[in-house]
Amino acid sequence: MPRFQPDNFDNNLVLVEKLAALAEKKGCTPGQVAVNWLLALSRKPGMPRIVPIPGTGNIDRVKENSKVVHLSDEDVAEIDNILVGFTTAGTRYPASFLAHLDG
Repeated sequence: MPRFQPDNFDNNLVLVEKLAALAEKKGCTPGQVAVNWLLALSRKPGMPRIVPIPGTGNIDRVKENSKVVHLSDEDVAEIDNILVGFTTAGTRYPASFLAHLDG
């Protein structure tokens, strides 16, 4: 997976670190920020109701990911600003997979 190759991984880890800083301020984990950010997007005008379905095989992760963390409009704006200013390194899938995807 290209995004997890050494040079790309180090670049992409910067995004995780920025979200981890917000999570620390909120007293939660970066994963909880991610799940609750998706829920918060549903509050934006014109957005559909979003129901995140995090995958895991670990009961502790299920409990962790189900914790409701209130993200204010300011928190959501902070995340949006982080994402707008960030360029992900590496494609999501290897080139051999991309040829089989629509659009």
